[in-house]
Amino acid sequence: MRKFSFFLILLLFFLLLGSLFFPTGFDVRQSVIIFNNEKVITQQFQNLQILKEWIKKAEGKIVREDSAVIYWTEKDTKWRVRLLPQREKKRIFLRLQNIDTRENYTIRVTIRKEAENCTELSVKFLSEQHTLHPVRRYLYLLNKKSVTLTLQSALQFVKQKCEAIHFERFRLTNPQIVAKNELVFSLPRSVKQFDLQKNKERRVDSLLLKRLLQYRILDTTKNMFVRYTEWNDSVVNYSTCIPLLKPPTSVQKSWLQAGEIQTIRGRYYATTYTGEPQDLPLAWDSLYTIMKDKGISPHGLPIEELIEKTDSSELRKLFVQIR
Repeated sequence: MRKFSFFLILLLFFLLLGSLFFPTGFDVRQSVIIFNNEKVITQQFQNLQILKEWIKKAEGKIVREDSAVIYWTEKDTKWRVRLLPQREKKRIFLRLQNIDTRENYTIRVTIRKEAENCTELSVKFLSEQHTLHPVRRYLYLLNKKSVTLTLQSALQFVKQKCEAIHFERFRLTNPQIVAKNELVFSLPRSVKQFDLQKNKERRVDSLLLKRLLQYRILDTTKNMFVRYTEWNDSVVNYSTCIPLLKPPTSVQKSWLQAGEIQTIRGRYYATTYTGEPQDLPLAWDSLYTIMKDKGISPHGLPIEELIEKTDSSELRKLFVQIR
């Protein structure tokens, strides 16, 4: 009996000693080469669309979602993934949480341009909580291979999806230089970049439009448009502009405190965009590239006007102010 007890103690000692050389958490890194433009891959991650498709492919059941967070269940385990504010260019950060165990993981996605239509996509999967518990450290070692295989499978899925997308599946037509001189009622707004598409389509308060109609200053012959004032890696500031026939009186201004009266004046390089809503950021990039190739220098704030919209595509006018 003493020999058996001594053997168990010795075995336990070596197990504890061996666990010191095992990982305290996950640190898995994988990469893949995708033959497409880096902007296509970035756009797929920004609204979590590619992750939603992967979850469904992996037979997970999405419970709740929006543009920055997804809740789902998979094999009786509840998960949540959230898009974190972008801290660096060319990198996207996600936080994955096992809701049942409260374990958090950071997923760092790095997108690096290798050539014009060749991009390296690298993913680093890290545990946020580290443990010294020997049994947990053994489990991390045993499960590392499973996590690595899952990550490899996910990257191959992203590769197939992104390579199936044509970089310029939208069309920019009818380029021309136009002059603008419009009086507008401007409603300033500020949103996170991944919420931009949803927010800029938000309807203007019907009471405000009704009041402008009553004052007989609303120009119903023109479309409302969006004028961008600032665009960085995390926040977009813009104004929704409502065309006016004439300036409001001082009494009328006292009722119009939500925004301000502005005159949009200048020369603009304009083009017509036809394509899907999610491709619009790519179209803006393409428009600025076209202008650079033609030697046209942007100067001032860009404008975007929705002309027509269906379930799958939209028609917009894009304006870039020039000197």
